Amino acid sequence: MPVYRMLMDVSANVLWRCGAAGNRQHRAYALARFLAPVLQRTFGPLRPGSPPYTAKIFNSLMTRFSRISPGFALDVAIDNRSLVTAALQQRNGVLVATVHSALALAFHGIRDGMGRPPVFVGNQQDDMTGWNWGGFEPIVVLDAEDPTVLVKARSAAENGRIVVAFVDFNEPAEGPQFISPNAFSLAHSMQLPVLHMLCTLEPTGRIRIHLAAEPEHLANPRQKARAFAQFIETLSGARIDIRRPKDTGLQGNATERSPGRGLRSRVSNGNR
Repeated sequence: MPVYRMLMDVSANVLWRCGAAGNRQHRAYALARFLAPVLQRTFGPLRPGSPPYTAKIFNSLMTRFSRISPGFALDVAIDNRSLVTAALQQRNGVLVATVHSALALAFHGIRDGMGRPPVFVGNQQDDMTGWNWGGFEPIVVLDAEDPTVLVKARSAAENGRIVVAFVDFNEPAEGPQFISPNAFSLAHSMQLPVLHMLCTLEPTGRIRIHLAAEPEHLANPRQKARAFAQFIETLSGARIDIRRPKDTGLQGNATERSPGRGLRSRVSNGNR
């Protein structure tokens, strides 16, 4: 939508230049809530399974902030921040399991300068500029539709990288949401530490990163997937079942997803 992109470009530049620097996220979220009903009436409802207009607008503005000033200071609160420090010290890699949400991009920014950037699994676009929220380094994305994505994710973990895996999928593409055990199979076979992550947006525009260590002594990938689903259910109230997707990718059915749409979820916020 050219009109939408132009509106976001202008809005981001105005928000960036007006008001206190520390309140940019708050102003972005306030504008998103104001514009959401206007765009709803103008463009009509979004397709089923898409995040609401408020999330779409907020994430669009954040991406443009990152283009205006790479490495801008994110307003982020982290539950169990010590887990991030411990993960960055792991020599054999870590799996961070999460659900599709553009807010997960904040994980790139919070560890910028503290080691190699994490590897995300999503759908690549021609222009990834701006997706490195809060970071100076470009975001690293493994294409979820690449048949060799599991091999590449394994290689990244073997080289000490944090792999952020979006383990939820919809089947069919706009149908019920499931958790795939594929990424947990990879972690189980490599004996990787696993962190559970859910990113949410507070009324002030602050991004909250909920982190938890995987319970110990889980015997198989399905138990690992169930433990993650329970983590999401506890925080969101959603009920998510476990199902292995029809493809062999790390995240499951990625049809028509991009890092903007691709980092999204019915459980959390996301979209470009």
